[in-house]
Amino acid sequence: MTGLLSGLRVLDFSRVLSGPWASQMLADLGAEVVRIEQPGNLDQFRVVPPQLMDAEGKRSWESALYLGTNRNKKSVSLDFSKPEGRAVIEKIAAQSDIVLENFRAGYLGRRGLGYDDLKKINPGLIYCSISGFGQDGPYKDRAGYDSTFQAVSGMMSFTGQPDGTPGDGPMRTGPSFCDFGAAMYAVIGILAALHHRTATGQGQYIDVSMMDTTLAMISHHVMSFMVGGEMPKRVGNDSPFAAPLGVFPCADQLVTINAAAEDKFLALCDALEAPQLKTDPRFERRLRVGNKAALNAEIEQRTKTWKAADLLQVLADKGVPSAPINDIGQALNDPQTKHRNMVREVPHPLAPDLKMVANPLRFSATPLTRYDAPPLLGQHTDEVLRDLAGASPDDIARLRGNGLI
Repeated sequence: MTGLLSGLRVLDFSRVLSGPWASQMLADLGAEVVRIEQPGNLDQFRVVPPQLMDAEGKRSWESALYLGTNRNKKSVSLDFSKPEGRAVIEKIAAQSDIVLENFRAGYLGRRGLGYDDLKKINPGLIYCSISGFGQDGPYKDRAGYDSTFQAVSGMMSFTGQPDGTPGDGPMRTGPSFCDFGAAMYAVIGILAALHHRTATGQGQYIDVSMMDTTLAMISHHVMSFMVGGEMPKRVGNDSPFAAPLGVFPCADQLVTINAAAEDKFLALCDALEAPQLKTDPRFERRLRVGNKAALNAEIEQRTKTWKAADLLQVLADKGVPSAPINDIGQALNDPQTKHRNMVREVPHPLAPDLKMVANPLRFSATPLTRYDAPPLLGQHTDEVLRDLAGASPDDIARLRGNGLI
């Protein structure tokens, strides 16, 4: 196994999205990730449609959502709620560097597998918990998903179409913004704790709250409220801070244009052959946001006479940030996506050419080349129990006979 984190082992109890995304990043970087799943208590992401079609064209039980967040890992099926299963976990933890989990606060601690339990076995252990509201506070026992934290953080209140327009009202973002944000903060925290351990030999506990990380990620809007005292408003595809910035119609496709910077605005006026907009007093730099409705109408009147490809080429030549509003199929077929090799094919036990989105990091000295297919449930159970827990064939047979694996 090679990679920047080669030689590090992650004991991964996470499921659904935020934790698996974080452990996949660590795995992509070269860490050995041992994913623990409880028999009869499947990760719900394993069974959410759509499912992978196997080589014979039959629908399998491998969900696209699971496949998107669990490559480069080993899967162990083990019931750690029982003493014998917990003993196996302790043996693996003794040989691990990182524990990652995203249960509700205290879930593993109540089963004898919390940080205070495992650090007795392995003082250098870095133990990261991702939870909805953190490990303390009045909401620590509450459940939550991505939409919960988009709502409670205030993010949803200023996302969506402006009041009084069709489809107005609070809106959730399409991607699971809060899950991905918590995952990224978890990885950053783990890498920082590893650096600290290298210097001191000390492990530590990392408490990642999805509510906290969401507030941190929308901090520019939060700071605007705290400094200016004005509540952020829904502005749809526009911006409360800059103009022109938004979605504009062409004759054949919608495009997005961001010409808020002064030089970009002047270049946009040239591209649209509208020099009068440069000197219109309504569109002086400090007044554009307040007059963006009028400015957008002037721009739309001109963009709708262009074909998107032609306009985008002119804008690109003049250095104006712009892009087509692609669907996913168009994005995957985009020449830049193909040039960057952002789709990889990997052999999967059920499909010989499983397509996956590549890790976006590009390292000059240590490129990320490992793309092992997401494991089937329990695919590595015997291997891990033998190599990391010292289990004999008889031990493994007994565990299996008792329904623990």
